[in-house]
Amino acid sequence: GAPHTLNHCRNSMALQRLAVCVRSMALAQPRAMQAVAKPQTTTAMFAVQKRFQSSESEPFQGVMPEGLRKFFPVGSAEDEADAGRRWKARELRAKSNADLHKLWYVLVIERNKLATIKAESRRMRIEMPNDERIKKVQRSMFAIKTVLKERAEAQAQARDGNEEKWIAKRQELGLGWKNEAYSKPDRRPLTDKETELYHGVVPPNRSRVGQPQRPMTKRERTQFRQELEKARTQKAKKEAKEYRDTLVDMSNDQLLKEFETVAAELLDGASTETLSLKSKYCLAEARNRGISEV
Repeated sequence: GAPHTLNHCRNSMALQRLAVCVRSMALAQPRAMQAVAKPQTTTAMFAVQKRFQSSESEPFQGVMPEGLRKFFPVGSAEDEADAGRRWKARELRAKSNADLHKLWYVLVIERNKLATIKAESRRMRIEMPNDERIKKVQRSMFAIKTVLKERAEAQAQARDGNEEKWIAKRQELGLGWKNEAYSKPDRRPLTDKETELYHGVVPPNRSRVGQPQRPMTKRERTQFRQELEKARTQKAKKEAKEYRDTLVDMSNDQLLKEFETVAAELLDGASTETLSLKSKYCLAEARNRGISEV
C-alpha cells in the first residue's frame, strides 16, 4: 500500500506542475505572438519597400516605358497610406468636363497603384495599409459618372424641350446641332500590289492614318487566312470558268496545243484527280471532241 500511495502522490504533483506550465504558456502566448509578428511585419514591409522602390539601378527601370512608371507606387507601401476623404458629387458639379476628365485619369492611376500594393501585400501575406483607399477611389469615380450622367440628361431635356432656342444658343457659341462624336481616322488604303496579293481581302490589323500598324491577334489571323483562302478559291473558279468558255470557241488545232500541256502532266505521272481546274476543263473538252482518249 505505501509504494502505491507514494507513486500516486508523485503523479499528482507532476500533473499539477504540467497544468501550471500550460497555464503560464497560454497567458504569455499573445505577447509572444506579438513579439514574433512585429519583426516579420517589419521585414515584410522592408521587402515591399525594396520591391516598390523606384531607382535607376534596378533592372526593370530600363525596360519599363516612361509612361507606365506613374502607374506603380514609389517607395514603401506605407509612405502614402494616409489619405483624405473621397470626392463628393456636389463638389464635382462645379467642375468642367475637362477637369472631370483629368480627375478621372488621376483616379485611374491611383486605382492601379492600390491594386499593385494589394497584390503585393497578399503575396507577402501581410495586411494592406489603409485598404479603405480602394473604396474611396471607387466611390469618387462613381461620383464622376453620376455628374456626367446628370449633365447628359439635362442636355437632352434642353434640346428636346425648346429646339429653336437650343439651336440658336449652339450657333451663338459656334457649335453644331449636337456634340460631334469622336470618329476614328480612316484606315490606310491598300496599294495595288497588296490588293493583288490579298485578293481584295482587307487585313484586320491594317493601320490607320497617322498610327503604327499593330500585330494580328490569333483569332484575327485565323479569320484572315480563312477569308483569304476563300477569296483565292473563288478567283480560281472564276478564271477556270472563263477559260472553259474560251475552250468552246477554239478550233481543234488550238485545242490540241492547249492539250499538249495537260498530256505532258499526265505523262509525268500526274493523275486526273490532281490536275488543276483549268487542266480538267481542257481534258474534258478534248474528250468531247475525240482528241484524247484518256
